[in-house]
Amino acid sequence: MLLLLVTALGLPFAGAQDSPLVAAARAGKQRLGATRQPAPELHTVRWFNSDRDSLQAFRGDVVLVDFWATWCGPCVSPHTRIQQLARDLGPEGFSAVLVHTRYTRSGSSHRADVPAEEVLPAFIAQHHLVVPVAIADKDEFRQLGVQGIPHYLLIDRQGFIRYDRVGRLPEDGEIRKLLAE
Repeated sequence: MLLLLVTALGLPFAGAQDSPLVAAARAGKQRLGATRQPAPELHTVRWFNSDRDSLQAFRGDVVLVDFWATWCGPCVSPHTRIQQLARDLGPEGFSAVLVHTRYTRSGSSHRADVPAEEVLPAFIAQHHLVVPVAIADKDEFRQLGVQGIPHYLLIDRQGFIRYDRVGRLPEDGEIRKLLAE
């Protein structure tokens, strides 16, 4: 049933699928991390757990951006690890931002048409999320090229995307490398 729902929503199952940027790197068209795309600004509806209200406000930090949804088990399970990274590496200039879809499901609803701001406060409290959580504006995932979730971006201190992948968090070493630059 989950596969049917994911397919109906147009999102591939959350496997370790490469984004177009990573696919091009693997095909030899460009080296991963060599071509630095500026991170686009994220259009949001609301922020939780943060006094910052844009990705631009995190400039100067290495930022892990996690695109996810409450109903996606493979999206939710890494949050403990992400929060641990933020605690451990925060003093070195690392931040994590969890970016939720504009609409989600509530309770037994199989339709993803519930505004996320109605569901997220309870979800954040229940899962003890302390890292910043943003709700993306309508169609923002599609416009940013997010084709499946969880989708991770790692943005360097200058605001360039250095890691772009579906289904796999960057390794600690990849994050530490950017922190050392």
